[in-house]
Amino acid sequence: MFTMRLVDTPSAHYEHTSTTLSDGSVLVTGGYDAMSELHATCGRFYPASGRWGPAAELSGPSHRHSATLLTSGHVLVVGIGVDVGRAAIYDPDNNAWQPVAIPEIPRIEHGAALLPDGRVIICGGRSTEALAGVEGPDRRDVPVLKSTEIFDPKTASWSDGPDMTTARRKFALLTLGDGSLLAVGGKGVAANGTKKRLTNAERFFPGKSAWSRAGSTDSPERDLVLLADGTVLGHDGHVYDPETNKWRDVEPGFRGGGPLMLLTDGRVACIGLRGDEVYDPETEQWTPSGEGRRLMQRGQHLHVIGENLAFVVGGSPGRRKGLPLSTIIDIDIDPDALLTPEDSDEATGAEELLKMLVENDKLALEEGHFLAELLPRVDRILRFYGTPGAKAQAMSRYLVDAEPVYDLFMDDRDLRKLLQQW
Repeated sequence: MFTMRLVDTPSAHYEHTSTTLSDGSVLVTGGYDAMSELHATCGRFYPASGRWGPAAELSGPSHRHSATLLTSGHVLVVGIGVDVGRAAIYDPDNNAWQPVAIPEIPRIEHGAALLPDGRVIICGGRSTEALAGVEGPDRRDVPVLKSTEIFDPKTASWSDGPDMTTARRKFALLTLGDGSLLAVGGKGVAANGTKKRLTNAERFFPGKSAWSRAGSTDSPERDLVLLADGTVLGHDGHVYDPETNKWRDVEPGFRGGGPLMLLTDGRVACIGLRGDEVYDPETEQWTPSGEGRRLMQRGQHLHVIGENLAFVVGGSPGRRKGLPLSTIIDIDIDPDALLTPEDSDEATGAEELLKMLVENDKLALEEGHFLAELLPRVDRILRFYGTPGAKAQAMSRYLVDAEPVYDLFMDDRDLRKLLQQW
């Protein structure tokens, strides 16, 4: 069970950054406010006292920027200012910002990570100079970058880094156990020039001068976490093994995705869009914690502040309205505290639904297989997924790939209509 305690929060943040500092406090910078306006406001949360303290403002309203904790304990922020892309370093001891050189290509929507030698690499994104003055839907046509740059704190200067294999923006960038970087998903451009959500991944070894491909998934991944065994879990149902450089499928989460947190027993908690859930690597299944969330929350950030204790800040219910919201979440790792299908007295009719699909020639099984093999997963989907659209998408994805199934003769739209009437 997830026990949440609201914290009095001085400002709203969405498309912001948040960084755990060396003393355990959390620095939050910029983003959208509660009126959907960009701002430069910063704050600092102290978990020991459970209170917020002031932090010096950025030099301009900012969003989709990056923040990276340096080995010195300072924080490098890149992408400051609307369509400007300035860079600055925050000094926690003096609560002050020090401007540094702007990258050769000022950018936002990029990834940033600390390298083992103390330098910082920024990757992909889009040029703020190209975005400047472009409004509305036309911003979608601004090119996506595959270039990278590396910042050296010793000289406060930038140098060119190796190009990524794929131009991408708003993607996940995760540091693996060996110090290499894994870039996954995001938005980019297809071979025919159309915009698309990316399903491929790539990897950068700091000792080498090039990025290399790291497989792909059958659906875009955004929310990632490093598991205890060194593999990477994606909320949409994939696990990446750095040793084999391959992905495999597992059960996808069902509450919309969100920040992931590795628990002390090896399981993973997700503070999701429509509620919270827990993934168990042993069973490769997700289980909800509590009822679904009425107020959808996207773009929130999570920081581990203690053993199975999380601090969650910001996010939006939609329309780029920042939430003046932060919570401390105590996660009970007792598996019995989670919901299970047996906790609900409501019958899903999973068996009847599958029988109807077979009898109407919408679902065909492989020879020697039976509907009973499909029932547990279909029952979970009907119980735990929210809307008919979400149920249809999850069920279609499962049935198409399930070993007992020869073929499914329905698309997601027809299956959604059927579930709306079910």
